[in-house]
Amino acid sequence: MDNNKNAPKNRYALIIMLCIIVCTALVFVLPKKSVYGDELREKIQKEEEAVKAAAGEKAKVNQSIALAKALIGSLKSGKADVESYIEDLDLAIGQIHDNIDEIDSMISANEIEEKKAQAELKEAEEKSRAQYAEMKKQLRFIYRNRFGGMEDILFSARDMGDFLNKATYIEALSEYDRKKLQEYIACVEDVKEKKEKLEEVRDSLVEQRREKQKESEDMEGLIEDKQKELSSYDAQIGSKEQQIAEYEKMAAEQDAQIKALEAALAASKKALEEAERPKYDGGMFTMPCPGYTRISDEFGMREHPTLGIKKMHNGVDFAAPTGTSILAAYDGVVAATGYSSSMGNYVMIDHGDDLLTVYMHASSVSVGTGQQVSAGQKIAAVGSTGRSTGPHLHFGVRKNGAYVNPWGYLK
Repeated sequence: MDNNKNAPKNRYALIIMLCIIVCTALVFVLPKKSVYGDELREKIQKEEEAVKAAAGEKAKVNQSIALAKALIGSLKSGKADVESYIEDLDLAIGQIHDNIDEIDSMISANEIEEKKAQAELKEAEEKSRAQYAEMKKQLRFIYRNRFGGMEDILFSARDMGDFLNKATYIEALSEYDRKKLQEYIACVEDVKEKKEKLEEVRDSLVEQRREKQKESEDMEGLIEDKQKELSSYDAQIGSKEQQIAEYEKMAAEQDAQIKALEAALAASKKALEEAERPKYDGGMFTMPCPGYTRISDEFGMREHPTLGIKKMHNGVDFAAPTGTSILAAYDGVVAATGYSSSMGNYVMIDHGDDLLTVYMHASSVSVGTGQQVSAGQKIAAVGSTGRSTGPHLHFGVRKNGAYVNPWGYLK
């Protein structure tokens, strides 16, 4: 009776124990999610964002450098134009100064001519005055001293002939003096006219010189303005060059920052790779083709079915119909998938610690390289591809680069 009463309790205890065993098994069978790996992935994402942000900031700085350099190019072009303009002004001023020197020479020559004309005028005027005075003196002498007046001439004449001779002499004498006086007066007028013309020329030359001097002063003022403009260009170019130097310093600092961020990112990726690299914990493999345990060929030396020679058979062949699911024998990462003339369609899984499993002659493959798989997960389907005599799974195990007997790992 007591045993019957305790039977349900025993069954409950058995069920609880079975649940514990199943849950424990599931811990090993189900895919493992590494909290450390998640943290690393989050860290990598943040570091990638930081690298991207730093690269973006550097791109902005480089763009600013390019813009500043373009502006410097424009400023230097403008400065070159101003310098060329100043050179043209300098040449023009030089020409003006040559013109002024030429005008000054003409003025000096004109002044000499004026002085000469002044001397000639003075001499002509003096001669004219002297001749006039001499003529008056002679007439006065003739009329008052020698002839005693017109009446004396008339009454002192011996006869009409003598009277006419005396009158003719007086007339001739006065006519000579009058002609000489008129010549001197004409000379004075000519010299005066010449002097006036020289004065006009002088005034014209002086005006030309004044205009040229004004033109030169205006150009010198313009050059002064252009020199200020050049100083402004130099200041702007200097400012932009200083700006570029600061930008380049920022770019160098950003380069160093980016390199540091990239180094940290590479270290994090390597750490993640190490964290996610499969590690074999020593557990036994599950059957890769459960339900089909008939072995068509064992691991070891055998006579090859198609080659007819003694050859090492480096795996275990499980006979199964085409399309039968092929399961991953243990947790790991798909190291390779592909096709070869001997293996057919194959899958290779890395379980860590240089332990790999190989699944050959599949009709199809369900996983890709780099994919994480769990023990019991379908990875392919049985087939007869490659060098095969019929549908089966060739299951191999490699340890430290060499094939080993799979039965040392299978349950």
